[in-house]
Amino acid sequence: MYDNNVIKTSEYYTKDGFLVFKNYFEDENLVKQEIFDKEGNIEYTFEIKNEKIS
Repeated sequence: MYDNNVIKTSEYYTKDGFLVFKNYFEDENLVKQEIFDKEGNIEYTFEIKNEKIS
């Protein structure tokens, strides 16, 4: 997934400053999303391969 390509990320926060989720893009396609709990720990990780979520 991450071979020789630039990975761009975007992060989304609540008004209180809690990180909600982080997206990873490769060639402008969403390839991974991490969802965080209120303590800042990763609660779920979704990897998208060939337009399927695993």
